[in-house]
Amino acid sequence: MLAYQAVMFRAAGTAAGAALLGARGRRLHLAGRVVRDDWQGRARAELHLDDAAGAD
Repeated sequence: MLAYQAVMFRAAGTAAGAALLGARGRRLHLAGRVVRDDWQGRARAELHLDDAAGAD
């Protein structure tokens, strides 16, 4: 299984935040943009989410 780093700001209390919190083991539709993250001298790609919804 592949793991990805993603973050969504100001998601608390929104439908997108609820979709993310309830997604354990479910498929999601995600919208966002890939940005470069330079944390502690290590460069990697990170997905900054704009929206999320269940794919069911």
